[in-house]
Amino acid sequence: MSVFRFTFIALLVAGLGTAAFADEMPRVDAARVGFSPSAAASKNVAALQKALNGGHKTVSVTAPGIYDLDATVYLDSHTRLACGKGVTLRKAAPYGFMLINRGVLTREWNERIAIDGLHIACNGHSRLPPPNDPAYGMRGQVSMFRVKGIEVTNFRCLDVKETQFCLHFCTFEDLLVDGFETRGRKDGVHLGPGKGFVIRNGVCQTGDDAIAGNGRLVATTGNVHPIAVDLTIENSPFRPGDKPDSLPDVSLGGKVTGKIVVRGNVEERPTRLAVPESVEVKR
Repeated sequence: MSVFRFTFIALLVAGLGTAAFADEMPRVDAARVGFSPSAAASKNVAALQKALNGGHKTVSVTAPGIYDLDATVYLDSHTRLACGKGVTLRKAAPYGFMLINRGVLTREWNERIAIDGLHIACNGHSRLPPPNDPAYGMRGQVSMFRVKGIEVTNFRCLDVKETQFCLHFCTFEDLLVDGFETRGRKDGVHLGPGKGFVIRNGVCQTGDDAIAGNGRLVATTGNVHPIAVDLTIENSPFRPGDKPDSLPDVSLGGKVTGKIVVRGNVEERPTRLAVPESVEVKR
């Protein structure tokens, strides 16, 4: 596999501000409603969902341990999920998304959702939603669709399987992914149409794209925006592995414009890019 360490900065349209809003909200400890490493997966889903319902709060998971889940947990607007050191959320059954915004159920927009310190374990499970699912087309273990103001910090997924991505964002505005590690057999971070994003301080070791973006990914939604990219890849040590030489490290397709600058690649091979001619590349 290729190991990809990078700073990825794309056009930021507006200030994110998601960390600041969390200071203004009440705090809830998920343990107080039954979320526990010793609880059954179904009870953990119900407890975490109860803690998160309604948004306008910071929900914390502080006790170290492995928390099993066997169904999707939904995030409302104005929510911050904060996981402490040693906390892992683990799939205990074959289902789709571990976390996704609630608006995906009705195609309504959410706003200001932050996730910090999340470590997920796929545990061998990977499943896409069926065509009749409201979230059909999304495929991240953690996914966001139609969200304004997303912040994912200090994220880890070390065992992603084929079919699903680690993180998937589509039809979004103002996205920050800062401090993350993704490893496994599929994409680390996958972007659909969006406006304003920053991706930085990450390590990817994936059997497919470390970072991928496609402006036509969810074209059936009827709300497709082009991606404008102003991207800098710095000090990216790529190492040969089981990823075929024909596969790119960064892949951007669809309605993408802008520029990419690559600096400081000094390892066995240079950064491989697959981007349309509308994107200017400087090395």
